[in-house]
Amino acid sequence: MFHLFHSLADFSRSHCLSICAWLVPANLLTSAVILGLVGWRGLGNLVRVAVGVSSLWAGLMVLHVLSWFTIGVVQVPTFVLCGLAIVCLGINAWAIAQPAHLQHCLRWLVLAAIAVGSRRLYPRLDSEEGV
Repeated sequence: MFHLFHSLADFSRSHCLSICAWLVPANLLTSAVILGLVGWRGLGNLVRVAVGVSSLWAGLMVLHVLSWFTIGVVQVPTFVLCGLAIVCLGINAWAIAQPAHLQHCLRWLVLAAIAVGSRRLYPRLDSEEGV
């Protein structure tokens, strides 16, 4: 069994660029899909499937990073990748545990972004008129 883990860890480290080139966009895309589904009141079963797929990618990312930690490689990219996986797993857990709260927070963020954007596009006219 240890030989299998050792072989998989060597494979993971040998093909690091290819693995990261696949896992990073997969994590970001599936987490964005989850946020979109929850934001638009997606079906519960569809959200669960998306969370399962997203958790798979995040779990593989954690295992990939652990293969580097086992040989003593402690660098910024390993922490960034581990952080990305933890954020994705956090979004997954939030979408399953409290989808209504996540939906409320997403609506607040969208409204805040619209408010900030409208202030930049349409500055107050009364400041130009001297009122």
